[in-house]
Amino acid sequence: MNLIEFGKKAYEIRENCGFTREEVKEHTGISVETLRRLERGIPEPKLSTLEKLSNLYRFDLLELFSNNRNPLSLFSESLMRQVNEKLNTLDYVGLIDVINHAFDEVANSDPDEQANHDYYSQFLLAFKGLMLKETRDLPANVMNVENILLAIARNQAQMLSTPYLYPFEVSVAIYLASIYRRKKEPERSIQLCDELLKKLDAYPSHGDRTTDQIGALYQAIAYAYHILDAHEKVVETIDKALMDRRLAFTNTLFTDMLMRKAIAFHNMGRRESYDFFTVAILNSTGERRKSIIDVVKNQYNIDHHLDT
Repeated sequence: MNLIEFGKKAYEIRENCGFTREEVKEHTGISVETLRRLERGIPEPKLSTLEKLSNLYRFDLLELFSNNRNPLSLFSESLMRQVNEKLNTLDYVGLIDVINHAFDEVANSDPDEQANHDYYSQFLLAFKGLMLKETRDLPANVMNVENILLAIARNQAQMLSTPYLYPFEVSVAIYLASIYRRKKEPERSIQLCDELLKKLDAYPSHGDRTTDQIGALYQAIAYAYHILDAHEKVVETIDKALMDRRLAFTNTLFTDMLMRKAIAFHNMGRRESYDFFTVAILNSTGERRKSIIDVVKNQYNIDHHLDT
């Protein structure tokens, strides 16, 4: 992306957020003239300026402009990966370790960036201060995760009231949708995922991280429709995802989506299910392939010709 194009996007993002240049100055200390030049694409902006604007807009201008990222940032890829892994595996003890390490980094960081670090610490406390432990009390888990989202949203009435979302907000919300499903509330899961998809669809640009989250949301919606026995809606959701040109699926996610569609067709009594099971098996190797064949044979009572 050249500087002129970047400037136009930066202008669009500010306008979408409803900020005047004077209001941006009040919130960030960035001069009106500096912001005007940035939005004209002349000269190349400083990373510190982009960081401040990203925090104000809740949109990752640094990802839009560059792959460079301060590790003490709410857009940090390394922290995102660690938190997502711990949430997805319900490893709350490991998550606390990640958060404690992040606190240590903040404590030893440059005091000139203290304003950003104070908010970073506030975000981490939203996790650390709650009952992050494995529990069978699903209502308590829902309350915990909803409180995390409220803490991240700061003074907003609700998470979805802003034009853009921190990547952590989307990740935690996807996790919340999975808890809704476990709590036998698939309708709430679908509603939350649909609202998030609408929000992300409205973004002026989509990086790898955003497209991965869009793919995960499609998958979460399909799972919820399975619980409701709404198999036609499963097929509709998966087809919409597979036709979305923004999405660059990993092999694992692509196979999972094929399996969702195959299972839906099977439950509808349609012969296409066998073909989709076949493609899912052929698209996998090793233990994953064996696992899929086992599911097809033992859970759905299908003697597949690839079961060798």
